[in-house]
Amino acid sequence: MRKAGATLAPISDISGVWDFQHAGDRFRGTITLRQTGAEIVGTWHTTTGKTEADTDISGRAEGDTVYLRRFLGDEEQQFVLTISPGVHRIDGFGCGWSLDHTDLNLRRSSQKK
Repeated sequence: MRKAGATLAPISDISGVWDFQHAGDRFRGTITLRQTGAEIVGTWHTTTGKTEADTDISGRAEGDTVYLRRFLGDEEQQFVLTISPGVHRIDGFGCGWSLDHTDLNLRRSSQKK
C-alpha cells in the first residue's frame, strides 16, 4: 500500500507485441498489449506447449509494476510483473487456476504492434 502523498514513478508504455516464456519455458507465445494511461488490455496467444484458444487479458500499470488478469473459462490467473529499465523485458510470477507462483517472462518482440 502506498503512503499518503507518495508518488509513483512515471508509467512506461508497454504497448506492442511481447514474446513470452511461461512455467519454466514449458509454454511460449506472444502477448499483444495496448495501454492507455495505466489501463492495459490485450491478447494472449500460446504457440508452444499446448493448444488453446487466444484469451483476453487486462490489467494496469503502477510505476514499474504491471498487474495482469487472464480468464480461462471461469478460471482466473493473476500476474504481478516488473518492467525492466529500458522497457525491453517484463518479468514476474502468476497465481490462480493451475498456477502457484509460476514464472512469466516477456521480451519485446520484433513483430509490429
